Amino acid sequence: MPHEILIEKPYRGRNSNVLANLSKYIAVAELCAYLTLDLELDESWFLDPRSIKKALKVQRGKDYDDNKKIMVNRINELFGLKLKYSKKKSKKLSDDDIADSIAVLVAFWDREE
Repeated sequence: MPHEILIEKPYRGRNSNVLANLSKYIAVAELCAYLTLDLELDESWFLDPRSIKKALKVQRGKDYDDNKKIMVNRINELFGLKLKYSKKKSKKLSDDDIADSIAVLVAFWDREE
């Protein structure tokens, strides 16, 4: 049974609609964690995107797509994976969300050491 739920903090500068939607998903995750696991989310489980990049030693890209590509490549390099990022393609064809999830966990472990 999970004891912690890790969440990347939404980036406030990109698009206010995206921030609003991500906040709704976080609220749903919080409610589900409480109702099914009797677990209240702790502030320390929210990781700032900058701290994730720092922990993984990746530079900021020139734009959103470049950032996604850089993170997918870094996760592939660290773990010998073959994740892919396809600009402007369906999430079915792009593994950037998987790479981001792995990056959040790696950053959390890095912070715990």
